[in-house]
Amino acid sequence: MHSSIKHIVVLYTTTSRYELRAKLKNIKQDLDEHFFLCRRDHIVNVRRISSINKKNLTLTLDTGEMIDFSQRYVVALEKMLKNIL
Repeated sequence: MHSSIKHIVVLYTTTSRYELRAKLKNIKQDLDEHFFLCRRDHIVNVRRISSINKKNLTLTLDTGEMIDFSQRYVVALEKMLKNIL
């Protein structure tokens, strides 16, 4: 991997797609409590989660997109959802 393409983060909003050079942990620090790091390479807005399949470790967003998440984040995700919803 060339150093010029490291840490390219792609952000999707309801209307746009943005690319920037950053580390996810730095981006996460700037986001509010509705965003969750569900894998080393994914941050999701928990308000956009329509379902969670703990058996298959997938999140389904309200757009229909399915995202795999790590087993180690299950408890933290459930706690976060309880506090927000």
